[in-house]
Amino acid sequence: MRVGEDSWRALEMDLILSRISSRARSELGRGFVEGLRPCEDSRELERRRALFEDLLLLCDSVGDVPWSDVVSVRGLLEDAKVTGYLRGEEILAFRRTMELSQRVKSYLRENRSLVPRLWSVASRVKDFEAPLRELSVLDEHGSLYDWASPRLSELRRLERSLRDRIKAYLNSFVSDPEHSRMLQERSFLLRNGRFVVPVKGIYVNKFPGMLQEWSSSGATAYMEPTRVVSMNNELSKVLAEIGEEELKILRGLTQMLLGMEGELIYAEDFLSTVDGLYAVYRYSEAEGARLPALSSRSAFSLRRFRHPLLGERAVPIDVCCGEGFRILVITGPNTGGKTVALKSVGVAVTMAWCGLPLPASSDSSIGVFDEVFIDVGDEQSIQQNLSTFSSHVSKIIRMLERATSSSLVLLDELGAGTDPQEGAALGVAILEEFRRRGALVVATTHHELIKIYSLSQEGVESASVEFDLKTLSPTYRIAMGIPGRSNALDVALLLGMPRSVVEEARSRLGTSRRDLEEVVAELHAKREALERALQEAERRRAEAEEMAIRLRKEMAEAESKRLALLRRTEEEAFKVLREVQEQARAMLSSIQGHARAEADRAYQRGKEAMEVSLARLASLRGEGAGAKGLTPSPGDPVRVEGSGLRGRLLGVKKGVARVEVGGATLEVPLTSLVKEEPREEEPRGIGFRLPKPKEVPSSISVRGKTVEEALPEVMDYLDRAYRFGYPWVSIVHGRGEGILRREIHRMLKEVPYVASFELASPAEGGEGVTVVKFVRSGGSAA
Repeated sequence: MRVGEDSWRALEMDLILSRISSRARSELGRGFVEGLRPCEDSRELERRRALFEDLLLLCDSVGDVPWSDVVSVRGLLEDAKVTGYLRGEEILAFRRTMELSQRVKSYLRENRSLVPRLWSVASRVKDFEAPLRELSVLDEHGSLYDWASPRLSELRRLERSLRDRIKAYLNSFVSDPEHSRMLQERSFLLRNGRFVVPVKGIYVNKFPGMLQEWSSSGATAYMEPTRVVSMNNELSKVLAEIGEEELKILRGLTQMLLGMEGELIYAEDFLSTVDGLYAVYRYSEAEGARLPALSSRSAFSLRRFRHPLLGERAVPIDVCCGEGFRILVITGPNTGGKTVALKSVGVAVTMAWCGLPLPASSDSSIGVFDEVFIDVGDEQSIQQNLSTFSSHVSKIIRMLERATSSSLVLLDELGAGTDPQEGAALGVAILEEFRRRGALVVATTHHELIKIYSLSQEGVESASVEFDLKTLSPTYRIAMGIPGRSNALDVALLLGMPRSVVEEARSRLGTSRRDLEEVVAELHAKREALERALQEAERRRAEAEEMAIRLRKEMAEAESKRLALLRRTEEEAFKVLREVQEQARAMLSSIQGHARAEADRAYQRGKEAMEVSLARLASLRGEGAGAKGLTPSPGDPVRVEGSGLRGRLLGVKKGVARVEVGGATLEVPLTSLVKEEPREEEPRGIGFRLPKPKEVPSSISVRGKTVEEALPEVMDYLDRAYRFGYPWVSIVHGRGEGILRREIHRMLKEVPYVASFELASPAEGGEGVTVVKFVRSGGSAA
């Protein structure tokens, strides 16, 4: 999609992008956002949106992408092509770019299954391990280490030796009474790279040495003692050789970087993309912005769209065009907010085609357009010395030359700037021409003729921007399907114009004009009444929804308590089963050493205890044959629900069933039995098997779900995970606005077997993940 420079400026897109880019962490990210332009086609738009969706998911689920300060290296590469070398601090910029690109690439590699499309971009970043080793000869300030080359190491060692010799000699020299009396002070210093001493001006001709320079006052002469002159000369020679060696090393590093120009530019572009997308992500989080749905048609539907430059003053608007009508005419008084509405449409479409999220409701949609044209404001063409009207007409002529059935045309104050009747007639003719070409048009006007045209012509819809007569200001809300009123006479009356004057003005309006105004006024009144009714219905719906949420929460809490009680009962039953099993085995192993009667009594006591627990368990669960209506018959294979015991039903008496289990006979409530399919005959003998819990994952994700959907799912998962034996589990709820996280945390406080919970570490998901620790069976935290 194309947006011309004039249209781009009229929509103030540079200012919008600047506000978004301010959230970037580097000049690379800021440059990426400020350089965004509408995608050429739908394929490029889908790719750009996919990258943003990946980064959004990554930041919400795992955490922010690692970052450090970097600058662009493009200009440095161009400089290096001219000079042949770069200074050490300039080369550091390349090293930082390489290091950060490796860190970000590694981070995305770890999460590539989560962000496959962003990883496809990162995977093409060069591995800079070898070049980084070469650049390690620079310290953090850009200076070369001594070991950068053997020659440099030797020269710097010689330099230090010379400096030490010179300093040792000068310390002795200034302490000598014969010399110190001629000095301003007993010290030495560096002037122009040479060691000198401060000599009193009156002793210049007597001092044994060579004059370097005078102080600004002329009272002090900086002189090199005779013996120091040769040592200074030797030091200067070594320093020159060091400079040559450093330059040689820097030239080599520069040539290496120039040979990697393509890889370095790609790495910079990659970092620009990541940081630019991060700026967009932060904007979307702060403004509640989201990507609109894409439509294959040249149409748009904006729901609760807020102009990004208006901040907190923005009033959400609803406006659409393209489905059922191709031309939308917004009417109403001057300064009534029509231009803001018109610009909002252009801004929304342009932002969407730049791949940016919109500060609008998630059910907004943007279609396919080949170009956006806009004529707005009272700009005059100074170069052509044209009037306001001529300027508008010139722009519209250019639009008519280029517009297609896939173009979006935005016309502000159509027909203004000339005779009202002629301007209105021309405005209608222009709209008709665009309608015949199939272009999508949104136009604003206050002309009655154009208003009547919008009401009578098929394929044309009218709308108005609401105006508050109490405050004499626009509300900026758009009323679709209702033309606007001029309100001029009403406003004049409210401002204090004598009623007789206003009534005289009304009487001079034509009958048709008065009739139209009355119809429009009636439509507005009916719409306001309907809105009040809708608001009341919405209030009641919200109250009902709040009550439903409260009831569901109470039900979830009750279910949690029921499950906790059930779990304790099951544990009690399993404990009894184990005791019975152990007692049975003990009886079998010692049956020959004890009286049979005593063994029978011990077995009967264990059996009765088990039957009591099973009966209690069955009554709590409310399951089994009685609950399901599948009463088994004598001889059927059955299972005692909740215990893992399986056997054959022998008979039923007064609701108590006798079941043969492994050669022993048990009496249990009929309601606790579940009829099973016939099984292969198992070995006889006394043996009990505890039920094996199903596999339960160590984490659950409810990201993107509503509170009503998520809470019961989390409650059920926690119960299964606790019974499975996990000491702790993770709940992935995402970051978003934090509503789901708060509700989950509120519910966790009420769960009896939750010992504690906390947000995960940044490496494990940060604010998007909650870690839950369970109470051990003994009552302590896991």
